Amino acid sequence: MEYTVFLEKENGIYIATIPVLPGCQTKGATEQEAIENIRTQVMEKLSHIKMVSVEVDILQTSDQTHPWKRFAGMWKDDPTFDNFLTEIQAERYNQESQTA
Repeated sequence: MEYTVFLEKENGIYIATIPVLPGCQTKGATEQEAIENIRTQVMEKLSHIKMVSVEVDILQTSDQTHPWKRFAGMWKDDPTFDNFLTEIQAERYNQESQTA
């Protein structure tokens, strides 16, 4: 397995952290030592756990749908929408020009 390790140098000490494994952080005098320490800690941690997958069904009611979903596609057949977008783009350009 490969894990992304964050390496930080703080007060002359290297700190190695694996963000996807809660509580998995070690220190070392060098980058290499910190990496070796985190590798040892991960192997120790994984030797005591079992990874399983769990499927969860999420029931959606009308209260749990995305709040903007009801607006999806509302401009689909509106012939003035392209003009509306052009006006928005011109206004944004105008505002950006004024702040530059």
